[in-house]
Amino acid sequence: MDQQRREPFYVAGSGCGARVSGFGGPPGRCTGGATYAGVVMFATEQKQMLWLAFACAEHADQLDAPRRMLPRDEAARDERHRNEQAARSGRPYTRPQPLALGRDARELHAKALRWAAAHAEAAEGLIP
Repeated sequence: MDQQRREPFYVAGSGCGARVSGFGGPPGRCTGGATYAGVVMFATEQKQMLWLAFACAEHADQLDAPRRMLPRDEAARDERHRNEQAARSGRPYTRPQPLALGRDARELHAKALRWAAAHAEAAEGLIP
């Protein structure tokens, strides 16, 4: 089970986590507003982590089981944003955590993929 993501993705932020090429410089994070939520699995033989992640419409296809944000996603995004601001200003903050680890991560990821497959025919509005 050595799964490697095809494209780098920053899962712990409040904005779009996609990496974009810089103009003559190093790649950076997309500055598009996060309007989609989905999951991202990072897995090796020893460790599996499933994260709630956000993306703009252009990069929603880099998420697993992407969908337009629900109120609970917006609340999670807003909480991450508040923590990012606190960290930048030197105030105490809470680091984002994965949704699940190990076996729980594999099971929740599979459940999300099944949900996405079941809703693929009615995908209007789920992905751009």
